[in-house]
Amino acid sequence: MGVALMTKADFGLSMIVAPAYIISEVSDILTFGMSEYIVQAILLAALFVIIRRVEWRYALSFLSAIIYGAVLDLFIMIFNSNSVPDDIWVRILLYIVGLLASDFGVALYFKSYLPPCAYDLFVREASGHLHIKMTKFKIAYDWSSFAVAIILSLLFFKGLHGIGIGTIACVAVNGPLIGLFSKLHSRYIDFSPYISKLHSLIAVNAGVATEK
Repeated sequence: MGVALMTKADFGLSMIVAPAYIISEVSDILTFGMSEYIVQAILLAALFVIIRRVEWRYALSFLSAIIYGAVLDLFIMIFNSNSVPDDIWVRILLYIVGLLASDFGVALYFKSYLPPCAYDLFVREASGHLHIKMTKFKIAYDWSSFAVAIILSLLFFKGLHGIGIGTIACVAVNGPLIGLFSKLHSRYIDFSPYISKLHSLIAVNAGVATEK
């Protein structure tokens, strides 16, 4: 819902999802949601090459990516996100609500049984395997994604598309907001596994990797 609202605001999306958005904009077949899980599938394939094995727990990230993509397309249809409001204040409100909803959801998702989305999983596991500090690897990945988005935008639209002041705002506030929401969630919600056997079976941090 958050990403759909930010798309409708048209101030620019986060550098992580911008490449998938641009791909969907130039394709007559792929929706934004479909482009998202295709990009995430490519990342998972790259991760398997780096770690030199196929880990089925990691593959569950692709399942969650498909669900996320389907729900994203549903909300884009509900909000008619291809239509941008004329009133600037409406767009600002849509962007703020979308940003807050997105970060709130990401913080909750990190508490779930399922592996993180392919973006975060790739950064965490690839940096560990390559013995690169995760913070540095994350910064390099984010800016690489930003560069890809700019190249695709200039190539297909001869200008910036899906990238703007909202993209810069995401860089500045996403991390702190997700951290804040995560602390609030932990303070008021007990995230102890209700079905411990299911948690130990599918949760990445229960078997293969530890949460950092």
